[in-house]
Amino acid sequence: MGKWSTPAELKQKLLTKFERGQLLQDFFAGKFPLRLPLSHPGSADIKANYDHSRAWALQWQQEPVQLEFSHISTRLSRQQVPVAVIFPDLEQLALYIRCQRSLKLALGCLEQCRKLLPELVPYLCSRRARMLLDYADCFERFLTVAAYMKQHPRPRIYLRSLDLPGIDTKFVQQHYAPIAELLDVLLPAEAVDRNCSAQQFERRYGFLNEPVLLRFHLLDRSMPENGVFNRFKDCAIDFDSAAALELKVSSVIICENKISYLALPPLKGCLALFGQGYGFARWSELRFLQGRRIIYWGDLDSAGFAILNQLRKSLPDQKVESMLMDLTTMQSCLQLSVEDKKMKAEQLDGLTEGEQEAYQAILNARFAPHLRIEQERIPFTLVQQALSERGLEII
Repeated sequence: MGKWSTPAELKQKLLTKFERGQLLQDFFAGKFPLRLPLSHPGSADIKANYDHSRAWALQWQQEPVQLEFSHISTRLSRQQVPVAVIFPDLEQLALYIRCQRSLKLALGCLEQCRKLLPELVPYLCSRRARMLLDYADCFERFLTVAAYMKQHPRPRIYLRSLDLPGIDTKFVQQHYAPIAELLDVLLPAEAVDRNCSAQQFERRYGFLNEPVLLRFHLLDRSMPENGVFNRFKDCAIDFDSAAALELKVSSVIICENKISYLALPPLKGCLALFGQGYGFARWSELRFLQGRRIIYWGDLDSAGFAILNQLRKSLPDQKVESMLMDLTTMQSCLQLSVEDKKMKAEQLDGLTEGEQEAYQAILNARFAPHLRIEQERIPFTLVQQALSERGLEII
């Protein structure tokens, strides 16, 4: 009897399909009445286990569902056996699995969408019916945001300034993904920056975002051309403003570690830049980098080399040197290494031969598995020596 379909098994399968939105999608696609075949006893089963077969059939006949029967003959008798369950409509099915309220809310959401943004209805019905179930309690607010964006694509305001009933910044932030999904269907292509993910919601849909800050300081504060910046030990200004600056320096050192960045000694004609990490590709917008000597100093780990590789790609017309990112430095500082739990192997085609050798030593565990040597662990005497070897004059 265990191999035959039971009401409990059917209910669980239907509940799972309902919660996934599959049954709602079938309903929208016109697949009701829905016929669900049952695994049932055959003639051999009835002959061998008549009492069990009869009990199974009676169990189904007591269920509040429409059954389809078939006559199965044995040598001694002809039995009427349930072979399928038929649901005339989704409402009857929802009643059977006790999901009437969820169905009512989902259909109510669809009706709201039909009235407010009918262009979203085909997408929801054919591909994302589950959204109507998962977000029934806040779907109307999703539509409110989407309707606003339809009228005001790429609004150039902060999310905090979005003045809509029942909508606040936290609500949008907590529901970036489903709102973004609707906006991607609704908005014209030019209103969506698809280079940004849903989690980069502001940039993707044209809201103002917290500005990227560029942190820097002059290592030589004796040059009058640099005016007020000679007075500051450290500066942080928005990237767009920094991009327009005309700083008169001959060399720029980009450093990923904050304390190492701050500890760089005074160097003639130099400026120190605090790195922006992996994924930042706007270096070419900085006017004061153009035509300057650029030196990058990052951690001796897989991420450090990936950032260096990306930096070179973002500055294709300039030579970018590295500092303390070679095999010699690695070997001399092995006792200072730690385990890199986030090591990631990538093909980096922008590295020099020496850098590639050090990078491959990390990936291939030449000295230690998941090796990482952080900048701040490298003795400062080696830092001063590396600066001197590059012809940078300490003042």
